[in-house]
Amino acid sequence: MPSAINHNVTRPSSARELRIALKAEAIQHMQKQELCELSGHLGLGDKWGELRLPVAWFPRPSQGRLANIGLRVRLEKYAVSQQELDLAIATAVRMLLLCLCSPSKAGRHAPKLLDVTSVASNLSSIWLPLIKQALTMPAEQDCGLLSRLRIDDLTHASYVREANRFENYADRGLWWDRIKRPKIHGIAEESNTRVRKKKPERAAPDPFKPLPDTFVHQAGQRAFWITTHLIQPVMDIFETVIEIGGTTRDRKSVRSTRYKRVKKYLEGYAWQVLGGNAIDRIPFQLNCIGKHSGKSLKWPPRTTNDLVTLLAIGQMAHYFIIALSAGARASEILSFQTNCLIESKDGISLANGKTYKIVDLIEGKRRDWPMPKIAVQALHNQIRLSGIISRYTAEKTNRADTLPVSHVPLWRVVGSASVGMPLTATYNEECRWFIDAIGLTHLLDGQPLTNHRFRKTIARIVALSLAHAPKILMDIFGHESIEMTMNYILADPQIRVEAQEIRRQIVIMVAEKAISNADSNGGHAAVPLRQTVQAFKFRHAGDFGAEDEHDLAEMLTGQGRHWQLVRPGVVCTKLLDQTGPCANNRSRPNPARCSTECVYRLEESENRKQVDETIGDIVRKIQQALAKDDFILAEIWEGQLLTHIKRFDDLFVKWQEHPVVMPILQKQHGTSQNALTI
Repeated sequence: MPSAINHNVTRPSSARELRIALKAEAIQHMQKQELCELSGHLGLGDKWGELRLPVAWFPRPSQGRLANIGLRVRLEKYAVSQQELDLAIATAVRMLLLCLCSPSKAGRHAPKLLDVTSVASNLSSIWLPLIKQALTMPAEQDCGLLSRLRIDDLTHASYVREANRFENYADRGLWWDRIKRPKIHGIAEESNTRVRKKKPERAAPDPFKPLPDTFVHQAGQRAFWITTHLIQPVMDIFETVIEIGGTTRDRKSVRSTRYKRVKKYLEGYAWQVLGGNAIDRIPFQLNCIGKHSGKSLKWPPRTTNDLVTLLAIGQMAHYFIIALSAGARASEILSFQTNCLIESKDGISLANGKTYKIVDLIEGKRRDWPMPKIAVQALHNQIRLSGIISRYTAEKTNRADTLPVSHVPLWRVVGSASVGMPLTATYNEECRWFIDAIGLTHLLDGQPLTNHRFRKTIARIVALSLAHAPKILMDIFGHESIEMTMNYILADPQIRVEAQEIRRQIVIMVAEKAISNADSNGGHAAVPLRQTVQAFKFRHAGDFGAEDEHDLAEMLTGQGRHWQLVRPGVVCTKLLDQTGPCANNRSRPNPARCSTECVYRLEESENRKQVDETIGDIVRKIQQALAKDDFILAEIWEGQLLTHIKRFDDLFVKWQEHPVVMPILQKQHGTSQNALTI
């Protein structure tokens, strides 16, 4: 059994430090001796049967009356033996420690940490009466104390509420001694003697799920390589092949003549990427059958059919990248035309198409999707590929493409009887064929690849990596309500667990960086952090490594639950049971109200240069305003100066003697003194 306490932590001076010290999952199994030693170590009293919570842990001194709880005195007359009494005391101590160090849920609201006042009050007025009631019940073999009770035995709503709290702990693996609940066997059968035919059970719908991470990684890498290395040489040579076929005017002999010329040309062709490096082999196995020949594709290509198959692979590699970049519906991606790539006023590349699902217009509504660089390259490639397929079809059928320039489809059927026609209904089949071709079908989770799974994947990635993800996704997906977007995000049942774990790891990483730069950080929180790091290093006698840094980061952040990156370079170190300028009560910090005067604000060291430059710019702005006798504007910039100059102590020392800065600081100091006098 793992130890219930982190012995690197000294005696806690607050309930917050107690949560850092304890390991919640081990508390439920601790016995008398362990609980007694633990209570003494934590300052809860080392006398078995008496709890003395430190008065300093309570928010108000008047609540100190709850600090002393005599468990033995209150329980001994209900216990029939010393063994029963020890079990009752142990149960009470476990309940108290667990609720102090782990969030709990008693109703419909989200789990939250109870403050010391609530825990002490619950122990005295609810948990001990429950334990007394359990002591009057007959003992059962291999059962705990509370397991003797049934939920129906509880007479007060508060008792049921606390039973639900520990039921929630039990569901999370933190508590085993749960109160019994009746088993529900279903609805009683009707008293009808007629034999009724059972209706066949409907199969539960299989919702579209996000694509597996490994699949996205591998398929994305291969689609990227095809887009950046393979498809452009293939298009170059295919244009030459079209020209070779076009020089043969006798339609009766064109097929055999073109075949011979193309084969001879391909046999002597040296395959190279744009940089001039030879393509001796493809870095992964192509497991596909030629679109026309029915034979396995081998490298290098030897026939026109081989090139057509490579063009089909290239087109679906482009589709994969764009679908995973835009998160658009299939109908929206297929609405892209060869003139779809545009640029916004601020230089952002956009793909212009139509959306149909949530608009009342039959012809759809125009909208834009932002495109990353690799998707822009894929679009450029696909625009060229669409034109090549159009020319190939015209040469093959002796029939030119009659579509107007503004309506030329971006996606075309490649390698079938309908070659050159707009790609419409078979897009999912083409996606699956592409994944088969690059040999990654085995990485799927049993659910077929569809375009909609790209949207679910985007939803999962954004939800795990970006703040305000629902609003961002709502805009990307074109949803009318946030409920639609949340349905996408929650398609992955593990999304909440993953998001919490990612946030926890990010917080710990931020804390580790702050610890490693403890000597150069700024802000009011820098000095306490520096002192904590020095004390921690001292206890390790100079043997302070990366693992110790990680342990300290976990301790300072409450296992990654509490610190917050307010904005780049600014960290809030406020914990849940602390108050600050942004939160008058014990609530989560409000980044919008972050103040340089806050004792929990930490300035990361790499922000120093930027702050120094900002102060210099502000000083110049003040000088310009004073030169124009614009005293109102000068006052505004003076306020900005006072905000930034205190962010780093060394920058304050550097700028305080500046002829522009000195009178501003003196004026502020005089104002502060006058306020104190009043």
